[in-house]
Amino acid sequence: ATAHALNQLSSRLKTAMESRMRLVAAAGHDLRTPMTRMRLRAEFLDEERDKWLHDLDELDRIADSAIRLVREEVNQDAVEPLDLEKMVRDISAEMATLGHSVSIGHLDKVSVRAGALGLRRALRNLIVN
Repeated sequence: ATAHALNQLSSRLKTAMESRMRLVAAAGHDLRTPMTRMRLRAEFLDEERDKWLHDLDELDRIADSAIRLVREEVNQDAVEPLDLEKMVRDISAEMATLGHSVSIGHLDKVSVRAGALGLRRALRNLIVN
């Protein structure tokens, strides 16, 4: 009876996770169309054009992140050795080009085994926040 209950629970959890992944993927893709329309409209603005485009770029990154999350969840085999120090420095440089002020002190050389996209997303969120 316990094994049967655990199997049912496992099955329901798997179904819930698949449903969540479909929802996140659909939301990420569905955001693309209105964001494209907004970007086209923003191109014709004189005032605050850059602010609109910056906000739309941020929405693009959020949608990309949601879609990558689903892909990573589906493909968990993508674990590889990564140079953490290089990744943090690359993200810092990326943030600087976006206008964020980021300063990084000493970093030890560390190699980790992780999914590159997920780790990059997590580090980017930490640095931005």
